[in-house]
Amino acid sequence: MPMDFFGFSGGAQLAHRFAMLYPEAVGDLHLGAAGWYTMPQESTVYPYGIQDSLSGSRRWSRLMRSGLDRFLRRNITVYVGEKDTERDDTLRKNRIVDEQQGLNRIERARSYVALLNRLQSELGVSELTRMELLPECDHRFSICAAQGNLAGRVLNAL
Repeated sequence: MPMDFFGFSGGAQLAHRFAMLYPEAVGDLHLGAAGWYTMPQESTVYPYGIQDSLSGSRRWSRLMRSGLDRFLRRNITVYVGEKDTERDDTLRKNRIVDEQQGLNRIERARSYVALLNRLQSELGVSELTRMELLPECDHRFSICAAQGNLAGRVLNAL
């Protein structure tokens, strides 16, 4: 039986990649403030996309490609603080991610949601992916939980 997943920051990165690898095991997906995403694009090499890379990760990229239809047929909510715009040491910064996804967690969340919505539309699936900005929140989980009601938002969606 599929289980709903929630992850925050690095946990959100783990959760969405796990769901891409094993979509049959995951129900709804709740992603809080991931620093960057594996985009379901075959034009970009893993871990930034799902094309085979030269680094030996062919197994992961192939699993992600083979389960992409199933991955896209679920509710996915991306939560990010409206003030989560810092490019601090915890944010991955390189040319590939910055150009593909954006310069901060808000831009990256928007890029991810837009791509998933487009892919879901191409599959004939109503847009199941959405983004929620948490008011007055930055990247601190405690602030997102208290001021942004992150736990309440996730629980209300279940």
